[in-house]
Amino acid sequence: MSVGVCPGACVFVFVLVESDRVRERDETLLTAGHQRSTQKPTSHTAVSPVSDTTYGSLLNVKNERTNERKRIIIVLSPFHRPPGKMAEEGEDYFYYELVKNGGLEIKISRQIDDEGAKQVAKALMEPDTKVRSLILTYSFIQFWGALAIAKVLETNTMLQTLDLNNNDIGREGAAAIAEALETNQSLQELNLGYNKIGSEGVAAIANALETNTTLQKLGLHNNNIASEGAAAIAKALETNQSVQWLDIACNNIRREAAAAIAKTLEANTTLLSLNLSYNNIVSGEGAMVMAKALETNTTLQELHLWNNHIRSEGATAFAKALKTNQSLQTLVLDNNDIGSEGATAFAKALKTNQSLQTLVLDNNDIGSDGATAFAKALETNQSLKALSLNNNNIGSKGAAAFAKALEVNTTLQELSLNDNDIGSEGAMEIAKALETNHSLQTLGLAFNHIGSEGTTAFVTALEKNLTLQHLDIIFTSIGLEEKAAIDEALERNRRLQSS
Repeated sequence: MSVGVCPGACVFVFVLVESDRVRERDETLLTAGHQRSTQKPTSHTAVSPVSDTTYGSLLNVKNERTNERKRIIIVLSPFHRPPGKMAEEGEDYFYYELVKNGGLEIKISRQIDDEGAKQVAKALMEPDTKVRSLILTYSFIQFWGALAIAKVLETNTMLQTLDLNNNDIGREGAAAIAEALETNQSLQELNLGYNKIGSEGVAAIANALETNTTLQKLGLHNNNIASEGAAAIAKALETNQSVQWLDIACNNIRREAAAAIAKTLEANTTLLSLNLSYNNIVSGEGAMVMAKALETNTTLQELHLWNNHIRSEGATAFAKALKTNQSLQTLVLDNNDIGSEGATAFAKALKTNQSLQTLVLDNNDIGSDGATAFAKALETNQSLKALSLNNNNIGSKGAAAFAKALEVNTTLQELSLNDNDIGSEGAMEIAKALETNHSLQTLGLAFNHIGSEGTTAFVTALEKNLTLQHLDIIFTSIGLEEKAAIDEALERNRRLQSS
């Protein structure tokens, strides 16, 4: 269940019924004065700040049918202040009470410092605390707070998700958490992004992964782990059989680590998603070894490599791998300067590849020639569901090519061509194709100056098209009548598709 803070509100408190046999999805919104409502929270739900009366009632909330104590899901905003009595006891005590009083998920995105983190950790040690997800982002937690939380991980068997993104735990804090991971058997997701843990901190985490058998998702982005840290993670993944999702983007690991990571991909059979974006690791030879690994890897489903300077040579190597790889479903390569040559290579691969479902190539200067090649591939490809080519200067010629493809393609659901200078001519071609296309659900044409002629063409097309649900044409001159007609048609289609 996802929750968030509404405009003008300080805290969400949700009550969930929890039993050993079944988790009921009867969610109740608890506001100040412990009034109850069966209304599910939305972005417009008005929620009052939690009072002492509310907190005092949490321990006594029961389910009348099962007599099970209800669990609380709490989201605390950066602007919340503890209510009366708890404020007198001190703000750190407030965090202890907040966690101790129960909750499947606790999310605190505000400054609590090490002392606040210690109180959270103290509450997690209480036998009645059943927190499964703890999110402490932007909380100014440093080593001592991380150490306290690490001590909890050594014995706690309930916590499944720990998110410490954007704190300052450093290498020592990472080492403390790593030591706990060696014995912890319940944590499944760990996010330590933006924590200045460096290569030494990630080496400690990597060492723990060699024995830990439960962690499935690991986020280490923006930590300056460098080549040494990346190599340590690669080595750990040669034996680790639990990690399925790994994010080490923005870490300056460079091409020196590409060979080690590629070698891991050749042998590892559990990793499903890998993010190596913004690392400058795959230019030149680096691209070749990474692409070669995909030729033999049979399990990786998502690969993110945006902003890695792979250029046309690297794109050609990855395209070659796609001709044989049948497991990769998502490939993100935006901002890599692959040009029309690289785009053409990918287009050729799509004629035979039957596994790729999402391809993102924004900001790659593929031009009309690259767009035409992709459009031609879409006439026969039956697996691609989402294609994003924003800001690629495809022009009206490229748009016309895609229009022709949409007349015969029956599988593409999302097409994003924002900021491509397609003009009214290109927009009218695509709109005409929508009259017969029955698969496209989302179309992005923002920042394209399609003019009144283009918008009128979409009004006409949507009189016949019953499947398009989202159309982005912002920053386009559009009359009130045309806008109303388009909005009404899209809403009609959404109702039809949801029924």
